[in-house]
Amino acid sequence: WEWRSETYVLKQQGHHWGVKCVAFSPGAVNLKRGKALATSDARPEDRSAIGGRLLATGGYDGKVKLFNAQSGLCFVTFAEHTAAV
Repeated sequence: WEWRSETYVLKQQGHHWGVKCVAFSPGAVNLKRGKALATSDARPEDRSAIGGRLLATGGYDGKVKLFNAQSGLCFVTFAEHTAAV
């Protein structure tokens, strides 16, 4: 929320019933290869796969959300669970 213009800077859908757990990954992750890479060891094309740092949240709504920790954007939501994660 930007108070001067009274507009949203960033609006996203969060967990409906709150967050149960959070995990942070400080290194770059390459989902295509399925392995974590140390940021200093990663090639530039590997680091840009997700932008470096990940934040994963599990909610009471049964969803897992992955966020780019640098931009704050949620880029995938997994909704297959039927109970809290």
